[in-house]
Amino acid sequence: MDQKLKEFKEKYPDIYQAILDEGKASGRKEGFAEGETAGIEKGRAGGREEGLKAGAQAERERIRGIEDLAMPGHEALVQTMKFDGETTPAAAAIKLVQAENAVRQNAAAALAADGIDPITHVATDGAGGDDSPVKKDFEQLVADYQAENKCGKGKATSAVAKAHPEAHEIYLNKMNKGGK
Repeated sequence: MDQKLKEFKEKYPDIYQAILDEGKASGRKEGFAEGETAGIEKGRAGGREEGLKAGAQAERERIRGIEDLAMPGHEALVQTMKFDGETTPAAAAIKLVQAENAVRQNAAAALAADGIDPITHVATDGAGGDDSPVKKDFEQLVADYQAENKCGKGKATSAVAKAHPEAHEIYLNKMNKGGK
């Protein structure tokens, strides 16, 4: 076969060169097409892998950002926001502040509804002695006793309750909302 090719090449050099050039061009074209297809597939696979890594990293950072904002009492809200796939840490912060404000407003309303009315000063005619009307309210008597005797509130309360039972009774009635 080599001999016939050699003879053909010598007899018809222009035809041989034309066939050779056409074969090279055709081979290059096929090689580029195959290479391009392979390159596109490789690039697509690499891009997909990069995209998955970047997306996973972004999702981890989003969840970590929400977890960093967590507040006691709002665990369920944080859990919901972490796994909804949409809430950003900035949006989570706003939602948590709104939830905390609602808790505080509810607590303030509950305290206002259940709170104890303040005890007012009991008026007296100024006479002294154990049987006389109370000159100061119980809390003021306790505060005065503490200041004079440099003692704790418990000891002062006990001493004032013994010394001024009528003031103590008024105080207890007011605390139990039984007083007027």
